[in-house]
Amino acid sequence: MVNRNDSPSKDGLGTRFLNEARKLFDARAQPDNLLSVQTALILNMTLNMDADDEAGVAIGEQAVSIARKLDLFGPSPRKPTNTRESQMWRARGMTAWALFNFITFEHYAMRSEPPLHDPPAFAIPIDSEIDRDSVEYFRDYPMPDPAMDHCAQLTSEAYCGLTSIQSAIAGTTFAGDSRRQASHLTPESASATIQKLFNWSAGLPTALQPVADCPPHTLVLQ
Repeated sequence: MVNRNDSPSKDGLGTRFLNEARKLFDARAQPDNLLSVQTALILNMTLNMDADDEAGVAIGEQAVSIARKLDLFGPSPRKPTNTRESQMWRARGMTAWALFNFITFEHYAMRSEPPLHDPPAFAIPIDSEIDRDSVEYFRDYPMPDPAMDHCAQLTSEAYCGLTSIQSAIAGTTFAGDSRRQASHLTPESASATIQKLFNWSAGLPTALQPVADCPPHTLVLQ
């Protein structure tokens, strides 16, 4: 991963704040919950940005362990029956996907086998009433606030689909003794991966289909 922060000052306020946050996380007394996963994920990202990959990966592994204890990657979850359950179900789904996406990105970038091979069983959290074919919100940049959520949800959904493919590639390519090597992949497996990417691209909503005049957020995804 390139363009990361320079080595931070050991006496700097940011470093002191990060060290204190890590101490509080390690000394937590309450039972692990969704907030524990989210906190570990933020610490992982921050340490990665500071080029402290070893510590970042270690905390990421803690996040995965906690998530498994909370059954975020278990069988397909039961559908909610009331508003409170629905809110918790959505929070669990968003936490699971956020963890899966970043852990996959991290290990793919480091050319190492990710600890999570399969995506969460939760449906990707997205509002059902979103117009998937409208391109109106995606052509103006910067977008007005009401359009931002529309854009973010569809882009997030597409990224989750792409990460699922990326995870499968990393799990096969960098597993065991094959770490950091891709030469053992067969033409058949490469062809199957390319077909998955074609299928993913074909399934994108109209608003995210490639166009010449797309704004930055869509261009990055393409």
